[in-house]
Amino acid sequence: MMVSETASARTMTHVMRGRVATGVVAAIDIAALSVGTLTTLALWRGKADAISLSGAMNLLIISILTILCLSGIDGSAKAAPRPSAVIALPFLRNSFAILLACAILAAVDYIAGPSSIPFAASLPFTVTWLGAAGMATLIGRSVYWQVLEVTRTSGKKRVAIVGAGPLGGKLARMLEERFGEQMDIVGIYDDRATRIPDTLCGLRIEPVINLQRQVRQNQVDKILVALPLNAEERLLDLLVRLKSLPVDVSILPDGLGIRLFGQQTSQEGFDQLFLNIFHRPMSARDQAIKRAFDVIASLLLLVFLAPVMIVAGLAITLTSPGPVFFRQPRAGLYDDVIRVFKFRTMYAHRTDLLATQQTQRNDPRITMVGRFLRKTSIDELPQLFNVLMGEMSLVGPRPHATGMCINGQPCHQIFREYAHRHRVKPGVTGWAQVNGFRGAVEDAAILNERIKHDVYYIDNWSLWFDMEILLKTIPEMVFSKTAY
Repeated sequence: MMVSETASARTMTHVMRGRVATGVVAAIDIAALSVGTLTTLALWRGKADAISLSGAMNLLIISILTILCLSGIDGSAKAAPRPSAVIALPFLRNSFAILLACAILAAVDYIAGPSSIPFAASLPFTVTWLGAAGMATLIGRSVYWQVLEVTRTSGKKRVAIVGAGPLGGKLARMLEERFGEQMDIVGIYDDRATRIPDTLCGLRIEPVINLQRQVRQNQVDKILVALPLNAEERLLDLLVRLKSLPVDVSILPDGLGIRLFGQQTSQEGFDQLFLNIFHRPMSARDQAIKRAFDVIASLLLLVFLAPVMIVAGLAITLTSPGPVFFRQPRAGLYDDVIRVFKFRTMYAHRTDLLATQQTQRNDPRITMVGRFLRKTSIDELPQLFNVLMGEMSLVGPRPHATGMCINGQPCHQIFREYAHRHRVKPGVTGWAQVNGFRGAVEDAAILNERIKHDVYYIDNWSLWFDMEILLKTIPEMVFSKTAY
């Protein structure tokens, strides 16, 4: 009975938090649309094709009603949403609301006759409105994310325990007894089907794959591994599965660790008892800052580089049959598979989706136009769409093809640190690329250097570091001798 009451109380708490968060984010979006509308009216004031205030208010009302109807479906009303849900999805939702409002009033204008909003005249207004409202949404959601992070970090730390044996049971009980005000156990995980209880501290024991899913949903701050150190095979297998996750992972030394644990009353003393294995590469605040920069910079780059991309697309179409774009499965954040956009540079019948054969100098599969696109990295520009979709970042470790091998051996089998590069989103450019490690990875030594540079970037990330890499990418695109 006690277990069911505890679980029920936790469920009610999560439901209430979700409802409150839904209201808060809807209010932020409505405020962003209002600010965007007023800003656009101010910019359009006095121009010949300016629309009336009443017309703009009609657009705003319909947009707000659309947002209220869609409120809560973008995933940002969770107690701990992912940055892509907080920023990218609402940006698209608000844009949809604006375009829907314009379409509805255009239809009314067409059916009922001329009104205060002639659609042809309001088209420039709509484009300006999309930009102003989009910027306001990005700023509002970034502030929301930062406030959410400050509130969360000043409250309880969300802890997951791996291991439901005697050691895990003692750890869970001691956490609740001594650190219940500072930490919240969000789950207990164990893959064993026998010799473990069904529940611990009111929580049902779940498989480790569910923990990986919770980390992906940004619901875990720290993972505590409570397995005996003599269970080496289980321990190593578990760490291999956890090392691509962007959270703190620590191991509690059994025996002595538990005895000392019982004497600790402060969180500082608690943290010192654990062996810290992996560290979270970026705080939620840093993720939000990086995501906002990615979205704004990618939009500007797409506008600026649109003529180059159009010419590249025409050149591909005119010189070889087949599609303009090539979508290749590659390893992304958490080692999940993403489909990366590129301009097609090979003959359509000779493309290699899994990259089982890496490109070589004077590769006969590459078209004449493709050689130029690859040399100048223009073939990578469509990945700006992956950045806007939240699958990639402007700067980060380059995503490797899922079938990439070195001398017939998969990369993760060559270097145990390989999975660390999957703890952040892959990038269009990276620290390794601007240091000469761009292009095909021909041997293990080059792969080792790439991994070293990727890990250095992850451990030393800052927004200024990203900007430095972007600036260094420009000469690398022009003078690189390793891209072909």
